[in-house]
Amino acid sequence: MKGLTFVHVSDIHFGQERGGPLVTNTDIRDRLIDDVESFVKQLGRPADGAIVTGDIAYSGTKPEYETASGWLDKLAAAGGFSRTEVMVVPGNHDLDRGLVGDSGQHLVDKIVDKGEDQLELYLHSDTDRQALYAKFSEYRLFAGSYGCALSDAGGGSGEKSFYFDVARTRGLRLLGLNTAVVCGRSSDHVGKLLLGARQRIFQPAKDGMETIVLMHHPIHWCADETLALEYILARSRILMCGHEHVPNFQVDEIQGRGSYLTLRAGAATPPEEKPKEGESTEMAPYTYNIIEFRCDGDHLEVRLHPRDWDATSKKFKASQRNMAVGKTCHIMKLRCHDDEPISEDSTAVSVPNTAEGLEGSMTTVEALQEPSPDDAVRLANIRLNFFRQLSLPQRLSVLTTLGALPATVSEALLTVTIELKALDRLVRTGMLEALEKQVAEQINQQ
Repeated sequence: MKGLTFVHVSDIHFGQERGGPLVTNTDIRDRLIDDVESFVKQLGRPADGAIVTGDIAYSGTKPEYETASGWLDKLAAAGGFSRTEVMVVPGNHDLDRGLVGDSGQHLVDKIVDKGEDQLELYLHSDTDRQALYAKFSEYRLFAGSYGCALSDAGGGSGEKSFYFDVARTRGLRLLGLNTAVVCGRSSDHVGKLLLGARQRIFQPAKDGMETIVLMHHPIHWCADETLALEYILARSRILMCGHEHVPNFQVDEIQGRGSYLTLRAGAATPPEEKPKEGESTEMAPYTYNIIEFRCDGDHLEVRLHPRDWDATSKKFKASQRNMAVGKTCHIMKLRCHDDEPISEDSTAVSVPNTAEGLEGSMTTVEALQEPSPDDAVRLANIRLNFFRQLSLPQRLSVLTTLGALPATVSEALLTVTIELKALDRLVRTGMLEALEKQVAEQINQQ
């Protein structure tokens, strides 16, 4: 059974710097790509993808995501994996604070003050929900190009699956959660953010799959930490996060649940300003991880290779933090759960709204034909071009022309989540070739 290898970066902060600092950080990001290329050559096989745990941008604007997309394409080429095999979750810098209007800030303040009941109340209102999620406008398109749908109804931020075997019976499910929903114009506060029931009550993985939960803020930043941990510890094996810019990890033995790994990333580009509330004053500068996963019977083996910027040699090297002499990686064997699978929770709630009504009018994608692995790869590449290169009117034209959406649908009703479901539906109904042709025609008309 083959192993799976991922490049794990966090807090890249594209757009935070100007002038000299920009030149310095651009060089270091380029050297990170060089380091990945060198590492996979020594490993003897390509990596399988990249995991980015938030703060890709600095102020959530389109130019920042365009720069980030180009850099991630280069990272994929260096790692030997497809540029579509990138899993992202949003951080507090991935929202455009300029789009947090007075109404949006009022919602955030009320949620911080009143808690989850207030969040749930706003999620039931079309107007309030739109005001709360407007700040993710550019991030939503960026994430959508990678197939990481950011829910605008209180849900998570997408998932991807990678497999240890050709038969696709054993693998890893990367599940993204959005800890930045209750972020506004000002700094975030420890213990005041919220996941909410719609995120923390996530579905168990299918047999043979191990779930890795990805979020930007460490869980103690959330007011519903205790409730969220009940599900995270019961339905996943690993929690990966960023934000605090201090790289570390911890393995805990959970009674009846086996071993659990919590992995906190450092910053690929540390911020220029002084540490904020909750952040360490001893931040490790410029760091990222390469992580290998191997399925070993009843254990999931994790090989963590921390990589740090060396100011003397001006390149990345194996980190020596908490590392035994002569070692370059931490090897952890996580014992599997030893009890029966947890039954599916029935307390998750749905949100009635016009957008979801549109989704409901579409054929349920789960009931349609599962795309082959080859078709899934083709769809991923089409999807990348669909969101990166087509305007909203062009995307709507493609989907209505092919019958994936009603011709009467307006741009105002279209969300990235709906677009992703429509693309998936086209593939599952045997229209991959037509979709590919329509997207190419729209690009050629530009």
